[in-house]
Amino acid sequence: MRTILLRFVLVFSAIFTTSVLDAQCSDDGASPVPGPSAHPSGIISDDFNRCDLASFWTVVDPVGDATTAASGVGSGDAALHVSVPAGRIHDPWTGNSAPRVLQPANDTDFTIAARFTSTFDQSIQGHGLRVEDDAGNFLRFDVFRNGTTTRAFVGDTSTTFANSAIGELAPPPGYLRIARSGDDWTMSYSSDGSTWTDVVTRTHTFPGTVSAVGFHVINAAANPAYTCAIDWFANVDEPLTNEDDPDDPSPELFTLTLEVPGGGGEIHVSPSRLEFEAGEIATLTAVPLDGFEFVQWGGDAAGVPDPTAPVIEIVVDRDLRITAEFESVAAPTFTVTTDVVAGSGSIVHAPFKESYTEGEEVTFTAIPDDGFVFAEWGGDASGTESEITLVIEADVFVTASFRPEEPEDPEDPEDPEDPEDPEDPEEDDSDEDGVPDDIDECPSSDLDPYVVIDRCNSGVANRVLPSGCTLNDVLDGCAKGARNHPLYFIRVLFVVNVLAHEGYVTRHEAIAIFLCALRATIPMRPKPDHPPRGHSGGKDKDKGKGKDKGKDKGKGKDKGKGKDDKDKDDRGKRDKDDDDKRGSSDRRR
Repeated sequence: MRTILLRFVLVFSAIFTTSVLDAQCSDDGASPVPGPSAHPSGIISDDFNRCDLASFWTVVDPVGDATTAASGVGSGDAALHVSVPAGRIHDPWTGNSAPRVLQPANDTDFTIAARFTSTFDQSIQGHGLRVEDDAGNFLRFDVFRNGTTTRAFVGDTSTTFANSAIGELAPPPGYLRIARSGDDWTMSYSSDGSTWTDVVTRTHTFPGTVSAVGFHVINAAANPAYTCAIDWFANVDEPLTNEDDPDDPSPELFTLTLEVPGGGGEIHVSPSRLEFEAGEIATLTAVPLDGFEFVQWGGDAAGVPDPTAPVIEIVVDRDLRITAEFESVAAPTFTVTTDVVAGSGSIVHAPFKESYTEGEEVTFTAIPDDGFVFAEWGGDASGTESEITLVIEADVFVTASFRPEEPEDPEDPEDPEDPEDPEDPEEDDSDEDGVPDDIDECPSSDLDPYVVIDRCNSGVANRVLPSGCTLNDVLDGCAKGARNHPLYFIRVLFVVNVLAHEGYVTRHEAIAIFLCALRATIPMRPKPDHPPRGHSGGKDKDKGKGKDKGKDKGKGKDKGKGKDDKDKDDRGKRDKDDDDKRGSSDRRR
């Protein structure tokens, strides 16, 4: 789209130019118009050996006073002349007013060269090669006369990269060359086209992309008239043949037209050109893009011995139209398989899916059972860390080995810290969870291998926390005193979020626990030895009766005197009953 837009701009600009070739010119002995380029840059070489400028060129004349003319057509010394009159400046840095001749180019590496046959006789006269992003963003590679010196100049729209003297009153070098490699640009000049001198290599990045190349003509300072004569312009990777030689006419050429109707790939041709002499052999290669595969050749290549072969050779004996068909292919998928090959434990991998695409990352975690420790990974994995991550590039088979946990065997049996010494109270571990009883907040831990809530197995491995409590112990505590299920679930939500924040469970494990808690029927009917709140047992009922009796006796106080001691006893008994009831309520809570 950008190239099409540039062509529109160039053609539109040319409407306001003076671009008239010599009306007396004859095309006897003229060179044929060059065909399209097979080079990735799309740049076409031209010897200007014809009366009319080829259609792929566009003359841009911002001031509107430049003229163009062909000379020497068919003589072996043809050239294109571009002239600017005296008295008015024509310069890239002054209103971008230099007239220029451009052709479209693709944004890729290339090397271009040109031969100029005109000389300078006044200051400032000059010419140079030009590379454009658009009219306002360009690189210029010039030679010009300044006083008594011929200089080489390199710059962009407003910045000087090089301004070097290359001769005193000498004719300008006849050959200029520009080589692009990525964002590096090198200008060179030569007097014979064989020995080159580099001026500068400069890094420059255009705001957009390269879209045109060509040459321009300059006058400045006193603004003398100047006629630039260019013999030829060439894509160095597709050099000219039989340049300006009317006695050696070009052979008949046939054109290859390459098409990929459905997209999904490209056709590469070797030699890298689209015009061939009769009988030449062209090698065609079908190159699919990512996610596509080659199907078959078509057009004039349908009759080759194997039209499904991605590389074919054809004999060019006429103009040929070659097509290539590609089709999309599904991205390959891979499987993950795990196995415990030694000891007792399990392997968990996340994300857990039936298949994986290339480049996905999968994390594997080894979880030993009680009495075992993780030893090492095997299969397509290696290492001794209990958690590893693999990038999927093929089917993966991962194994894990566990070994029995080795009890400590202290050398000194009299050591008071010996865990096997029954007289060492600090190392007693009644629930065998690895946390001594003196610091174990849950000395009778629930050591079920998985977190289970109301018969719902969350699949999360139960583990012992530094407090000596397991995950099951902590979650069981959420049910104690919960008056209803929402209150229980809120407690679980809070506790598990804290555990996840402190790194004791992963976010995936937290979600699995939440789901089990949500489905649970907790709180359940209280056990008989824990009467529900609001219902007192027999002992409390007796105390209640005693309180009632006390009240009755209290009423009797008003009926007579001399009972002060008895009333004090009754009040003391009522106070004791109230304390007992409060204590019972506190225990239930």
